[in-house]
Amino acid sequence: MKKIIIQFLSELSWHFEVNEDQNIVYFDINGKNGDFTCIIYFDEIERLILIISICNEKFPKEKQNLLLELINLINYELFLGNFEINIEEGEIRLRTSAFYQNIEFTSKILGELLMPNIYLMDRCLPLFTGVIYEKLSIQNAIEKFNSSE
Repeated sequence: MKKIIIQFLSELSWHFEVNEDQNIVYFDINGKNGDFTCIIYFDEIERLILIISICNEKFPKEKQNLLLELINLINYELFLGNFEINIEEGEIRLRTSAFYQNIEFTSKILGELLMPNIYLMDRCLPLFTGVIYEKLSIQNAIEKFNSSE
C-alpha cells in the first residue's frame, strides 16, 4: 500500500512526507476555496486505508453548536465519509476509510477514495468559514451545499 500511495502522489507532483513509524503519509492541499492538510494512514496487515482532511481554520468555542448542527446536516447527505469535530482542538476533519481484504489495492482505488475526500473538504470550507465568521446562516450553508452537488 505504501508504495502505491507514494507512487500516486509522486505522479501528481504533490509534495508529501512519510512517517515510517506510524504508517502515515501527509501533505498540504491548496484548494480552490482554501488550504487544508491531508493524512493517509495505511495498515498493510489489516489492509486498511484511512484518509483524513483537516481544515486549517480553527473554530472558536462559541461557534461549536452551530458547526455541530451544520456538520450533522451535511453528514446526513453524504454517501462516502463523514465530517467530525475535535471540540478540544477546535478542528474540523473529513474522514473516509475502507478495508481492502479481498481485492488488490491499486492507484485507481486510492484515487477513488482520496479525490472525493479532497473535493468534499474544499467544497465545504467556505460553508464552515461562512458560519464561523457569521457570513452564512446554517440554512444558507445547507442550501449552498445542496445546490453545489
